[in-house]
Amino acid sequence: MRLAYLSILLAACGSDPDVELTPDAATDIDAAPAAPDAPPDASPTFTACSSQRGQTNDPGCTAAPSYAFFGASFRPGDTTPAHSVPGASFPTPLQEWQIQRPTVELDTCMPVTSISGPAPTGPTTYRDVGSIAVSVDGTAVGGLAYSDSMYRPTGDLATRLTSLFWGGETLRIARGTEWSIDVIAPVVPEVTSFDHTIATQIEPALEDLEVTWLAGGPDDVLEISVGTQYAYTYCAVRDDGTFAVPWQVFQDIFDAGGGELFVFVDRTRRTVAPDTSAGPVQIIVRATDSQGFAFRR
Repeated sequence: MRLAYLSILLAACGSDPDVELTPDAATDIDAAPAAPDAPPDASPTFTACSSQRGQTNDPGCTAAPSYAFFGASFRPGDTTPAHSVPGASFPTPLQEWQIQRPTVELDTCMPVTSISGPAPTGPTTYRDVGSIAVSVDGTAVGGLAYSDSMYRPTGDLATRLTSLFWGGETLRIARGTEWSIDVIAPVVPEVTSFDHTIATQIEPALEDLEVTWLAGGPDDVLEISVGTQYAYTYCAVRDDGTFAVPWQVFQDIFDAGGGELFVFVDRTRRTVAPDTSAGPVQIIVRATDSQGFAFRR
């Protein structure tokens, strides 16, 4: 059930290129791709930068809609973090819904957003920009290749069962010798206030939800996302080990429909390279802990 809700929340965030692993159903994925490495047809300003925010906008590091994504998640009882399937996306033309995203101040949550939010204003083609090699601490681990209108893992990435990282490793994506982008992987978070059960965790209604975890650093940023199949929100918080998600957040989600929801605690690292032959590209590495919740009134 947890994986089903994770898929729902990721699908809900299709307007957020950091988490959109597959082309949106409303886009034209059957259109012939542009010539390899053709730059996008939009001209927003991107700069070379790095950020600890993936889902909430960092004003100092604009997220590029073209990306490669890698993840890991905490799963109690395992000897290693769980591995998620990596993905990549190179959309064109870029649209405002792919570029704009909410800015979330530290230790606050953005207003709840309905899943039935703004739709794309036109078709998007997902481009083939050539094969992408992936390495961890200098060791090749496979790659990503374009097939049937989307990027799919190849080599070890297509068959491995263990995570690519625990935290601190250098993940690199590279297009031949033309360009490469590095990210230092975040430590996989472990939330201490979750029951970590397949069943939903029951909490009292009308109270803030206290989330505690093994802290990273007081100058680091951690993101908490909360959502159902109908609505979601993001919070950007200090990675100091504790944050109370306001009850009003849950009430606003329930007002949009649905009862059971999931809480995801994310450490994200990303690097944006503005001037590759494929246009602005970013590599995103996210580590997640999660739990389903329901509230007793």
